[in-house]
Amino acid sequence: MNIFLKSVGVFGLIFMLGCNSQTQKETRADINKQYNEFKVDFEKKLSALEKKIDSLESKTSEMPGEAKENVSEVLNDLEAKRSEISETLKELADSSKDNYADVKLKLEHSYEKLENEVNKAFN
Repeated sequence: MNIFLKSVGVFGLIFMLGCNSQTQKETRADINKQYNEFKVDFEKKLSALEKKIDSLESKTSEMPGEAKENVSEVLNDLEAKRSEISETLKELADSSKDNYADVKLKLEHSYEKLENEVNKAFN
């Protein structure tokens, strides 16, 4: 009887580990699917914003000295924010189920800050 209970216990443990592994695979697949869908939409928004930045950059060649320097500083700041967004997007790709929502929120917040700065630069 004791051997029977041990074998049932070992089988149960193996079964639970197998189920846990399957759940982890499904969770990773779900996160990857969410990430890929989000990334496509996010990159479209980011591309439109980058076009605005490029437009601003092309206008700097026509500006006089001090204005050109000010806009160049703004462009450097925008580029830094853009780089931060790229890093956060990579972080999102590697995130776990537990921190995916937090990283996504951080990314969306960084995008909004960049968008506001770009809009300010045009005013």
